[in-house]
Amino acid sequence: MNILFQYLILFLQIYVVTVFISGCGFLLKKYIFNYDDKYSFENNSLWGFILISFIALGLNFIIPLNSFNNSLIIFFLSLIIFLKKYFHQPIKKFFKKSIIVTFLAFILIIHSNVNNPDALLYHLPFSKILNEHKIIIGASNIHHRFAHISIFQYPSSSLYILLIGKNGLLISLGILGSSFLIYCLKEFRILFKSKNSRISSFVIFLILIVSIYSFNRYSNYGNDVPVHIYYYLIIIYIFKFNLDYQNNLLIKKISLLSLYAFFLKPFYIFTIFIPLIFLLLNRN
Repeated sequence: MNILFQYLILFLQIYVVTVFISGCGFLLKKYIFNYDDKYSFENNSLWGFILISFIALGLNFIIPLNSFNNSLIIFFLSLIIFLKKYFHQPIKKFFKKSIIVTFLAFILIIHSNVNNPDALLYHLPFSKILNEHKIIIGASNIHHRFAHISIFQYPSSSLYILLIGKNGLLISLGILGSSFLIYCLKEFRILFKSKNSRISSFVIFLILIVSIYSFNRYSNYGNDVPVHIYYYLIIIYIFKFNLDYQNNLLIKKISLLSLYAFFLKPFYIFTIFIPLIFLLLNRN
């Protein structure tokens, strides 16, 4: 009975965070890309992590990301999401989408081993620094383990709030993985119905198969899975827009995704060349 109660609490915590992350993605699209997108729940979640990452990174120059500060930040972001009418949409469809993402993330998490050994060696110690201190320039000089981190530790650390506690450090990767898998499946189904998009749907299908095989074990996520997800997302957008280098919205999206991929793992600096090529071809 006790374990069932803990599972129920965990499920509710994942659900609350999932809805919040998706709302943050809605805000990013509204203010960065200048359009409203209330209905792409899974896609909004993927963009939501980007918004939270940069907000948390910026604030960490001023304040530590402790539970009180995080709670205030998330409260104000949630208030903005509510005031911008993100929840003014069909309740049944919204509830169905959010439950599916939550359930898949829940399944991934409860069958994990807390990301051993990387979490204990690198990720959690760095998250503890973020929760207790302002940003420490040159933290890798203290110990080399602090050089094996990415910007994704910031949204994970910012979800350490009063109502969720330490579980907030662990559930963000599960939400990211489940949102991406469901988004790929939906994009494949939509594009496959159009004869002009069959090649694009086939590319997304291959990405989906590789992702299901690679991302089914939450314990091995580490810092590699987030950067792979956002790199795949760049490819999906390019094929979804049929390599339309004159589409300014596509260039904006892949530019932000490429920048975020670099912040996730500096090795992916080569992704910066993708939007640069589109910019050179785009004469507008």
